[in-house]
Amino acid sequence: MDERQPLLPISSSHSNIVNNSNENNGNYKAKRFWAAIIVGIVCICIVNLIFLPRTSLGRDLRRIHGAKLPVSEVKRIFLNSLDTENHAREWLKQYTYEPHLAGDGYDLVEFTEQKFKEFGLKTEIETFYIWLNRPVDAHLKLLDKDSNVIYNPNLQEDKLPEDETSMLNNSVPIFHGYSANGNVTGKFTFANYGSKSDFEILEKSGVNVHGTICIMRYEKIFRGLKVKHAQQNGCIGAILYSDPYDDGEITVKNGYESYPNGPARNPSSVQRGSVEYFTDYPGDPTTIGHGSTKNCKRNSPKDYIPNIPSIPVSYRTIEPILAELNGIGPDLNWIGNLENFTYTPGPSKLELNLFNLQEYNITPIYNVMGKIDGILPEEQIIIGNHRDSWTFGAGDPNSGSATLLEVARAYGDLIKQGFKPLRTIVFASWDGEEYSMLGSTEFGETHSKFLQKKTLAYLNLDVSVTGTHFSAQANPLLEKSIHDVASKVPFEGATLFDYWHKQDNATIDFPGSGTDFAVFQNHLGIPIVNMGFDANGKTDPVYHYHSNYDSFKWMDTFADPDYKRHNCMAKFLGLLGLSLSEREVCFVSPEDYSTRIKEYYESFYKEIPTRWFNYYIDSAYLKYNRRNIIKQLQKLDEDTSPKFNSLLILFEINMNKLIETSKNYDSYIKDLQTQVEQDYPWFKFFNKLVLLIRIKLANLKLSHLDRMFLDNEALENRTWMKHTIFAPHRDLGYTGDVLPGLHEAIMRNDFNDAVKWLDILISKFQSVIKKLS
Repeated sequence: MDERQPLLPISSSHSNIVNNSNENNGNYKAKRFWAAIIVGIVCICIVNLIFLPRTSLGRDLRRIHGAKLPVSEVKRIFLNSLDTENHAREWLKQYTYEPHLAGDGYDLVEFTEQKFKEFGLKTEIETFYIWLNRPVDAHLKLLDKDSNVIYNPNLQEDKLPEDETSMLNNSVPIFHGYSANGNVTGKFTFANYGSKSDFEILEKSGVNVHGTICIMRYEKIFRGLKVKHAQQNGCIGAILYSDPYDDGEITVKNGYESYPNGPARNPSSVQRGSVEYFTDYPGDPTTIGHGSTKNCKRNSPKDYIPNIPSIPVSYRTIEPILAELNGIGPDLNWIGNLENFTYTPGPSKLELNLFNLQEYNITPIYNVMGKIDGILPEEQIIIGNHRDSWTFGAGDPNSGSATLLEVARAYGDLIKQGFKPLRTIVFASWDGEEYSMLGSTEFGETHSKFLQKKTLAYLNLDVSVTGTHFSAQANPLLEKSIHDVASKVPFEGATLFDYWHKQDNATIDFPGSGTDFAVFQNHLGIPIVNMGFDANGKTDPVYHYHSNYDSFKWMDTFADPDYKRHNCMAKFLGLLGLSLSEREVCFVSPEDYSTRIKEYYESFYKEIPTRWFNYYIDSAYLKYNRRNIIKQLQKLDEDTSPKFNSLLILFEINMNKLIETSKNYDSYIKDLQTQVEQDYPWFKFFNKLVLLIRIKLANLKLSHLDRMFLDNEALENRTWMKHTIFAPHRDLGYTGDVLPGLHEAIMRNDFNDAVKWLDILISKFQSVIKKLS
């Protein structure tokens, strides 16, 4: 018997085979289905990747960081915001309803902070503690031969019923910031504009001003230098006044009525102002080089402020006194518009008594800062204007304050629509500028390392509108940006650039001093722009600078009644800020910088004494790279003891090489920007990464380029002025000087100092050439 298990029934076996086959077939179909899905998805992805939209690096940067607006749309929305609304008059009225000296007007601090917040800015108030003065009392008395008072004028400006702010009882008395206390009596002299050359003319003409009270008129140079020159020449006191001659065509003598009935100067108007020596050092004179914090170390200010008393007066006040000089002293061909004065220098036969009493205290001042965070937090643009005024300040500075708020308002409209700037934008409302750029200087000194690391440029407004003449001062690195933006601002039926070019060929002046850009350009090496519409001296109403009549009424009636120029300034300033912020490669031009240096050098080359050219050089004055410089000089001179002429040739060789290198680098960064705007397919992401690195390196060079010209050697007796290319002119103040160390050495006839500065400049040129190469 077979004991093997019986075979399964045929029907049962067949059923299992069929079931297994069906199961396998189902699995196979499922696998095919999912495989087809995956293949389809892969194909779709490949097709999508192949045909993905091409994008530029610029758009990628903004998209990744959540910025919703392309640059072209940002600028369109900004201009539209200022086209459809103009609140400048509203802001100006708020800023000018009462006087607000440095540290006063905290309601305006709060108003500015509130508006910054309303416009979407992150806001902060920073306080500094400044040593400054407030007027207590002053008088001016003309005495006869027996010391009896024969003239004791009221030194205050007239109250004008037509100008309501001039009627206020809290008007600021006439005085000079940082003036010395004193009660002096003596004969008096007239020294024209109080320049160095005016005092030299007096000395050569045999007029002895020593021991006299010196009367000088405003204009030509900074008022602090006038008092300084008087003090250096032995004067015991100084009086400054505004002569209508310097108002140009718009004078009473030419048939115009005076303010408030017409555009000419009101006879009682007085120019207040600071007499601190800001050409040597701006800021708190007790804290040179460091911020004026609450418990900071303070030093004596004696070297930075006058030690003789000074006061400002009106031309109506001073004319009877000056008339006492008629016919006394030589005729020096000095002319003016005072009818009863012959402009002879004296000294007088009668005496003057000048009394000035000021109270000095540590006073808090307040900077209001507003910030829009950028995609690149390591780079920032600062836009600033000061808020404090000597009186009501409709022109100086609050036409600028109103303009600044308009820019912030329009930027706020951009923020509401998803704007995020590429670089951080900071708004600054400074305090204490009028006394000597206090708020900005203390801010710059306190945050110097941070600012030098991150700040690409500082854009300054002081007087935004007081007339129809447009002017700009700037570091040449920014000239191309300025002209480019001006050509995009609509104005007077064309563009601001067209208007400006027709006026004076769109000339940009060098930066000097006298406003808040000083610490940025002259001390920190941060490129600056300063701009505004001022009076043209021909058809514009006279601007009552630092007077009670720099009022809302004057602005509303004479200077800019439709506020069109305020609007134009807001467009220009805001677009310039956006252009510098939003262009991926820094919008600066090393070629313009180096070319302008050469132009200015050539303008004072003829001042170099010809006898110097054959002088031998003392190598002790070659401090930077003595061995290398001497070796190069010996090749040029074929002499073991090189002459000054060879050093000058070496300087010019390096200057020309700097121009050529800068020109090449300008072409390079222009090409970089073109690549930034070029669209690439996704699979060329590596190209974008390389481009991003190249841009970062280029921007580091460009943003620190101006800093490379700083030097701790500094100018003679002006150690705070660190820049070797730009400084305020030593003898003029407001005006800028280029290559100041070299130029000053030539003016002083100091051969060895000229050698030293040529050595410094050659070294700087070579460092920059190496950097840009």
